[in-house]
Amino acid sequence: MSEQENKYERYYEQECPEKGDYVIVKINEVNEDVGAYVSLLEYNLEGMIPISECTTRRFRSLSSIVRVGRTEVALVTDVDKERGYIDLSKSKVSSDDIVKCEKKWNRAKFVQTVMTSLSIKLSIPLSEINKEITWPLYKKYNSAYEAFLMYLDNPISVPEINDELGEIVKKRLEPSTYKFNAEIDVTCLKSEGIEAIRDSLKCALVAYPQLSITLIRSPSFLLSISDEDKDRGLVFLNDACDIVSKRIKDFGGDMSVKVSPYLV
Repeated sequence: MSEQENKYERYYEQECPEKGDYVIVKINEVNEDVGAYVSLLEYNLEGMIPISECTTRRFRSLSSIVRVGRTEVALVTDVDKERGYIDLSKSKVSSDDIVKCEKKWNRAKFVQTVMTSLSIKLSIPLSEINKEITWPLYKKYNSAYEAFLMYLDNPISVPEINDELGEIVKKRLEPSTYKFNAEIDVTCLKSEGIEAIRDSLKCALVAYPQLSITLIRSPSFLLSISDEDKDRGLVFLNDACDIVSKRIKDFGGDMSVKVSPYLV
């Protein structure tokens, strides 16, 4: 089973969106007198954005506002399932709508990528994988992506995910490295205060070359460190903070932790 054979499977169990849904579309053609003809990427369907729904701004050329090849968030304004017509609006979409829709789209796309990998691995059509696994996950857990996250925390909590699928989920979702941040304040009122602060931070960098230090605003600094081991990375960052604290105190200064080390 190849990726090409799986390319046009829809992302959701429902065959087409409902009126009021926000969808991701790709602009295929722009007609200056009619509007824009688009593909609904999550459903493998075609639709149209009438010229009156393309924008609320004045324009001379529609193609300067709606460009062929671009992906956009659109609102479904009407669905005629019998004739297969889907009308959409770009002008009625707010910035918040775009953020929410793109988040949903990215997660659904990720789910479909995982299921496509499973389909190829087992030589089973993606349509069957979706019917047997994907759609039930959406129904039971509201989102198949959320089910994946639950599985990473506790595989037993999602019995619908078998070993083959679980292996793919772990490979794609578990980070290869973990990043930790901490925010500290470093102060020294002595005459050599600036050099003392610089020296204290340098000591931490010498001990942990993978450490990154960024000045947020005086006297606050952001310390970041990455490591393949989650527990070890946290220990390293705590130790780096201790090194700064001990060194600055040798100069008569002080260090306080504003935000304790945490996993990003």
